[in-house]
Amino acid sequence: MEVKNYIKCRKSSAIYIYYMYVDTWERKGDRIFDDYNLKLKLTDDIDDGIDIYQLVDVRVRKKDEEKFLEALSKLPNRMLLTGFPDYNDYCSGIVPFFEELELKEGNTW
Repeated sequence: MEVKNYIKCRKSSAIYIYYMYVDTWERKGDRIFDDYNLKLKLTDDIDDGIDIYQLVDVRVRKKDEEKFLEALSKLPNRMLLTGFPDYNDYCSGIVPFFEELELKEGNTW
């Protein structure tokens, strides 16, 4: 079963779409994005200083959205191979929480 490891934010512009995705503080996703020739703009991250994972807020060019989502689908396997076996469980808990929070409170992260 594929785990959703991102949130598509409602905030957007004519050129960009904003996403939040789950990564480690070591930013394991960066190499995958490089493999896909994606140039992402980090806009923020949510790191509570306790968990090894953080939510990374990025700006993605609309024309690169499909490549970005394909790259994100590779991240769970990368996490497993690099010693983060609980990544999928973490995503299963945190992503729905933030999606619901955005809907309830009207956040536009």
